[in-house]
Amino acid sequence: MRLSIENLSCSYQSQTVVKGFNLLIGEGADDGEIICLFGKSGCGKSTVLKAVAGLIETDSGRIQVNGSMVNDQQHFVTPEKRRVGMIFQDYALFPHLTVLENVAFSLPKFQWTEAEELLQLVNLADKSGSYPHQLSGGQQQRVAIARALAAKPEVLLMDEPFSNIDHQIRYDLIREIRQILKQKKISTIFVTHNKAEAFAFADKIAVMRDGAVAQCDAVETVYLQPADSEIGRLLGRLNVVPAKALDAMVQGGVLLDGEQALAQAAGRDFLVRPQFLGVEIVSGSSDFPRVEEVIVAGDNCYVKVVVEGVELLIEKGAVQRIGVGDFVRVRLLGGSYCYA
Repeated sequence: MRLSIENLSCSYQSQTVVKGFNLLIGEGADDGEIICLFGKSGCGKSTVLKAVAGLIETDSGRIQVNGSMVNDQQHFVTPEKRRVGMIFQDYALFPHLTVLENVAFSLPKFQWTEAEELLQLVNLADKSGSYPHQLSGGQQQRVAIARALAAKPEVLLMDEPFSNIDHQIRYDLIREIRQILKQKKISTIFVTHNKAEAFAFADKIAVMRDGAVAQCDAVETVYLQPADSEIGRLLGRLNVVPAKALDAMVQGGVLLDGEQALAQAAGRDFLVRPQFLGVEIVSGSSDFPRVEEVIVAGDNCYVKVVVEGVELLIEKGAVQRIGVGDFVRVRLLGGSYCYA
């Protein structure tokens, strides 16, 4: 199942929100691909979903679902005919209908057997006679998923679907729903502000900036090799070392890649996550940077040093004894870094 969005632009009250947006989902034989739209508030994520669903008019661009044009300058297919399902943050269940009736509502002539099969798929067969208010948040979201699947969508859109779910069960639900979408081979666009949800649920992350896609790639690639420091910082803690400072660190023997001097790329910033840096104490030498702060952050602990005017944050193991004032050398662990 394939979704193609080309050069999409949308505006509200003469203000452009989405401009030159391009995205391809389900390329080749990759049915059931899940892509997360990720970015700062106001970058246009939810607007893209509404445009794909046909809930808003677009200024320009083309949207195709499985090769069929649903939106361009000559075509506008109404939402109910697009074969696009949408799941909202608030579940949007009918409070006066039972769980089974909510699911069957999307089926022609209330096909109860198919509705019951979908409830089995989402592990809610025993709740068929319950009403939405009698369910937990996670159970209500499962009902919303089953109802969306009942309409047999070719593309599924999910807008912050897990934000109201208790943290303790959220990732179990994410895993279960991901398995269902993969089983049904339904291509999905998923919007979230939570990077942990994006990592757990998506195959790819499309980072949005100023209404367009700034980088789209596999989750691991976007995390470890961000196109620039702004994208890198959106997805977690990141050390950014300007090229001039990097040269001085390498020449001074402060920053090593294992036992070797770090390979350099002239004129580009050096980007590395704190977990891929290590520190070792250098006894009796004030030529190396000193530890400025040790930060305890839940399960993790970070060492902060300042080198050539650049603050480096280094994640360390709990058994490694390093304190404020120690002189240290910094080493790269595993070579997971990039230049941008």
